[in-house]
Amino acid sequence: MTEPKFAKKAQSPTEPSKLPTIATGQTLAPKTKAYFDSGKLTKENTEYVAWVDIMGTKSHIKRGSINEVAIIFYKLHVAGLCAKKDIQNNNIQVYPVMDGFYATSCDALELQEFLGRVFYYSSHAFLSDKKKHIFQYLIKASVAYGKIYHGKDIEQGSADRLDENPNYKDSLILGKPVLEAFQFEKASPPFGIAVHGNARKGFGLAKKDVWWKWYGGGFKSFDFYLELEKYFDFYIENNSVYRYKIDRIVAHKALAKAYFDA
Repeated sequence: MTEPKFAKKAQSPTEPSKLPTIATGQTLAPKTKAYFDSGKLTKENTEYVAWVDIMGTKSHIKRGSINEVAIIFYKLHVAGLCAKKDIQNNNIQVYPVMDGFYATSCDALELQEFLGRVFYYSSHAFLSDKKKHIFQYLIKASVAYGKIYHGKDIEQGSADRLDENPNYKDSLILGKPVLEAFQFEKASPPFGIAVHGNARKGFGLAKKDVWWKWYGGGFKSFDFYLELEKYFDFYIENNSVYRYKIDRIVAHKALAKAYFDA
């Protein structure tokens, strides 16, 4: 008759000799938890969300020095801050990311004005560098509408680490329209804005319309397109150096021509 085998008594995970470690060898504090009190989550807001970013980020990073890329990227962020400062008593929230930013508002007209100013400032920067094409940059944007959470609205006491890091907490944004705005950007032309189906009514567009034009009277759209055309032609002529795919250049050129009624 064989003796029955008994499982060894499990050691408590909090015993000093059995504390878990990470790959670098440090032990983990047994009382530390990634805890969030869901009761501190306030009601979501229904807002418009815009995603604005620079086209061809990978290409800019691969072909330029970190200094050149930083100058291009920071110009867009400055344009966003200038646009926000221009609008008095606004409720626009801006969430910067490396090569772009999200902007939110519950007021469609307010967000339209913000975007119009961002694109105006960026178009001016584009024209200012027209003799140095490698310092020019193209932007585009997209807009969606729906329920979102702002990190700034998370109540005190939700989590110790968030309470200790208010700047981090305030930088958070979450919601379906955040994803939709990011994904729908593919429908945007160079220097243009595409509007998701759920935001078109607020932007005064028909269901079948996708583009919202940020420019108005006084902006020489045809002349601006001609400068865009020179930009595209430069990269066609120097394609072996900059590797901006010709089929993409042709497509972007056509989209820009349609957007600016050229």
